[in-house]
Amino acid sequence: MARFLKALGAPRSAWVYIAGGEPFGRNKALQPLVAEFPNVVTKQKLAQNGELTQYINMSSALAAIDYFVSLSSDVFVPSHGGNMGPAMQVKCVGLLKQLLP
Repeated sequence: MARFLKALGAPRSAWVYIAGGEPFGRNKALQPLVAEFPNVVTKQKLAQNGELTQYINMSSALAAIDYFVSLSSDVFVPSHGGNMGPAMQVKCVGLLKQLLP
């Protein structure tokens, strides 16, 4: 992921938001990305202690938080398959650099 972002011209200072849950492999899986882009965050890192507690069993609310934070981030990375990628693609088409085969 880090090489990919560098190839697209993302600056080292870019805010990279990991949307969704913990990625497979947890922090170890993110080490190469964090080494190149130190501003890698999740909603758990951004929230204050206990702030997300009321949403623990509310997956739609957590997805909404991911959506709005992703819109504000320089880069977002969905941690798993699902609707976040297509939702962001619909919202941001034409605003961000697109990849073409």
